[in-house]
Amino acid sequence: MSRSGNRFHEKPVRVENGLLLGVPGEDESITVFKGVPYAAPPVGDLRWKAPQRHPDWDGVRKADKFAPVAFQPQQDASVFYGREFYTDILNMNEDCLYLNIWTPAETGEEKLPVMMWIHGGAFKAGYTSEKEFITEAFAKKGVVYVTIAYRLGALGFMAHPELSAESPYGSSGNYGLLDQIAALKWLKRNIKSFGGDPDNITIFGQSAGASSVQSLITSPLSRGLFKRAILQSGGGINTFGRSMYREEAEKYGFDFAKKLGAQTLDELRSLSAEEILRLQEGEGYAFRPSVDGYVLEKDPSRSIVEGDYPDMPLIIGSCSGEMSFMMDNTNITAEEYIEQLRKTFGDAAEELLKIAPVESDEKAREYLLFGSRDGMLASAKAWAIVSARQKRQPVYRYYFNRNVPDFDHKLGAFHSAELWYVFMTLAKSWRKFEDIDYKLADIINTYWVNFAKTGNPNGKGLPEWTPWTPESPNVLTLGEEVKMAPVDENSRYDFLAEYYLNRVR
Repeated sequence: MSRSGNRFHEKPVRVENGLLLGVPGEDESITVFKGVPYAAPPVGDLRWKAPQRHPDWDGVRKADKFAPVAFQPQQDASVFYGREFYTDILNMNEDCLYLNIWTPAETGEEKLPVMMWIHGGAFKAGYTSEKEFITEAFAKKGVVYVTIAYRLGALGFMAHPELSAESPYGSSGNYGLLDQIAALKWLKRNIKSFGGDPDNITIFGQSAGASSVQSLITSPLSRGLFKRAILQSGGGINTFGRSMYREEAEKYGFDFAKKLGAQTLDELRSLSAEEILRLQEGEGYAFRPSVDGYVLEKDPSRSIVEGDYPDMPLIIGSCSGEMSFMMDNTNITAEEYIEQLRKTFGDAAEELLKIAPVESDEKAREYLLFGSRDGMLASAKAWAIVSARQKRQPVYRYYFNRNVPDFDHKLGAFHSAELWYVFMTLAKSWRKFEDIDYKLADIINTYWVNFAKTGNPNGKGLPEWTPWTPESPNVLTLGEEVKMAPVDENSRYDFLAEYYLNRVR
């Protein structure tokens, strides 16, 4: 349809730094703004510093191209996720703090709900221009959809005692989280110009993106910046284990800097991003958020258990297989698995073995194969339990169990499989999706949109999704059937959930 005279198509939009001109979407009722800077390039002296305000620009800035991605390993199309999502050669740059906006609005007065997506990738990979994230589905349903980039790996999360000493807030690391907070603050100040409601922002993310969402929920720096949250395969109590605390994180970064041969911060900042990435990957360093006393005053799990975070409705869920495909070749014996349990659970292992005996090598392999699935379910259940005890707003839990085409069905839905559905981008995949998949995608996307609009995912024509409570402990299954079911109602999951709650420190 024609958009002649529509200000978002033909007239620039004013933001705090200057004028932006977007481009029509594939559906011309939508305007897309690509590569919008939300902070100054974190290069030179700004490497390993909190994001700063972007300089103003003169004239009209065209927002018609995605920005370069944060420095990260190039993906190999021959490996699983390389083929699944990362099929393009990456144009990388430290100058990566940009966001993208899809809006159906025609004026700045419409006050539409806003959804801000935080990509996953183990805090070392991922980008906003991944093909599965490029979608107009949310905007077509009346939402302003935003994707943000943030610093990754050592450049995004390295702590170091000298960086802490120079910092005005006395700690270091967590620059990637500070980027996400800076993007939220930019949206609060500017999204009204795109027809969005700055007081109705939902953040959502998957895997490391979901872990980021959990960190933002519990960070004192992001209070009041968003209204609700969705966590996909990464939300819950102790989902990814114990967080590093400041001293440990600084020691880890110090060791990394020493291996780089850098004696001072000036020397660290003079190194190329390629050199830093080469050592990070060559030596297997894994940088991630840490409890620094500033961005994160506590481990996020501890904040949740203590009720030290804003009360808001949540969607939390995971997949039926998660990382099982990475464990498919295991030949563990029952004896070996029991030994692993005793190392992991200590004295509590004997109670778990009574609840869920490991009576055969086949059973041991099953438990190991689906360990990530069970951990995700139990950690989400633990959050739902403590939320109910604290009488908080609803927690809506889901379980994605669609056997996606061209995948070994006995392994369940793999970690990230739901992304094609959430964003309704199945046609961009190499997989031969069927009609049932396209229908399921529309259902899931609509639940997410409804939640962003009102805090309740339910709507006309959708199977009812009830919040999780101890009295009604069902989970919405998203698969060939969409229905409420007792996915994790047994004594084993009860044990795991309570174990996670009890080990929070």
